Amino acid sequence: MIRSFRMLLVAALLGLSLMAGVAAAKPHKPHANASCDYGTANDYAWGFCHVLSGQARIRADCAYAPDRYSRWTIGTGYFYLQTGGCLFSVRRAVLELRG
Repeated sequence: MIRSFRMLLVAALLGLSLMAGVAAAKPHKPHANASCDYGTANDYAWGFCHVLSGQARIRADCAYAPDRYSRWTIGTGYFYLQTGGCLFSVRRAVLELRG
C-alpha cells in the first residue's frame, strides 16, 4: 500500500513538473511589430519607423559617454525618431522594441 502511494506521488510530481515546464515556455507579452530604417549622422542616431503594434525607440550607442535615447513611439503609424547628440562620437544606432 505504501509503495503504490509512493509511485502515485512520484507520478503526480513528475506530471506537475512537466506541466510547469510547458507553462513556462509560453510567452507572457505580445511582441512589438515595427519596420524601421535607422542609422547615424554626425553625433546622433535617427530612425524612421512604421509601427503596427507596440512601441519603438532608437538608442545612440555613444563612445566613452552615456547612451542617448529617442522618445518611445505612442500609438501606431509612421514616426521619425532622433536622439540627442553624443558627447564624443556615436558608435552605432540600436533599435529597441517593446510590446
